[in-house]
Amino acid sequence: MFLLLFGCLQEQPPAEEPAQPEMTCDEYCKQQPHAACDGTWDISGDYPVCVCNYICDEPEEDEPTIANPAAVSCDEKGYEYTLEDSTGYCSYNGAECEEWALYRMECCLQDSDCAEKDCTVGTATCEGNACVCPEVDITPPVATDKTLEQLLDDGVDGINDEFYSQIESGTYNITSHKWLKTGENDPDSVTIGGDAGVTADILFNGQELTGIVAFGAKTFEQTDGPEEEARALAIFTDSPALLSSLYESEGSSLTILYKAPTPDVLMEECTVTGFERYSQMEHDNRVLEYYTFTCEEFSRQEE
Repeated sequence: MFLLLFGCLQEQPPAEEPAQPEMTCDEYCKQQPHAACDGTWDISGDYPVCVCNYICDEPEEDEPTIANPAAVSCDEKGYEYTLEDSTGYCSYNGAECEEWALYRMECCLQDSDCAEKDCTVGTATCEGNACVCPEVDITPPVATDKTLEQLLDDGVDGINDEFYSQIESGTYNITSHKWLKTGENDPDSVTIGGDAGVTADILFNGQELTGIVAFGAKTFEQTDGPEEEARALAIFTDSPALLSSLYESEGSSLTILYKAPTPDVLMEECTVTGFERYSQMEHDNRVLEYYTFTCEEFSRQEE
């Protein structure tokens, strides 16, 4: 009995604690295969029951790139483009221009680089890497005490004498036209042409030229043959670049549409045959530019 009781009172061995997991879900998941992209893990659960979810980052959209217009222009012209210390250069036939200087026509490699440069007369050419306009021979104006209407009348009357001095024979029907901008004469003088006397009454190559104050024309139609011709004059208070360049350019022609009469008169294949400058004493010596034209054909435009 004693032995039995003694045996029951002996200290029992401690109960075994549950085994600790070998790893965490964080460690486990990060060892699993996943997409080859930049991203983050979304992990939950307790090992060995782990939920492993790898989420790729949204790709950033590339910002749109804006083409360098100077470099594009260089390439379009067929020039060699090089970049030196962040500065672009265009080269052609042994010459070189900085890309933006070429783009702004501050430097050139051939005449075509100067095509858009504005010149008073003619077209610019490339000389020594610079766009150069033709020299303009500014002749001093001739002083006149005539009114604008007198200058117009004299010009239209003089067309007859000039025409007949250049033909050998023939009979012609002649029609005269005169146009004077409203307000250009003394109050008691007559305004000729449209009621408003606007520049849209006369178009040169389809353009209105600012500064026009007078226009005159005569058409000559041969009654005993096929010949026809028109001659005209125009007077400006501004210098019209279109007519200045045509006067300096041989073989250039234009069309003149005179809309004030009914029907309109279209003069074609016109050349600028003369140019004068007058200092008008009656208007504080303002300078007038006076152009004359010869046109090989004309027609009347019915509405």
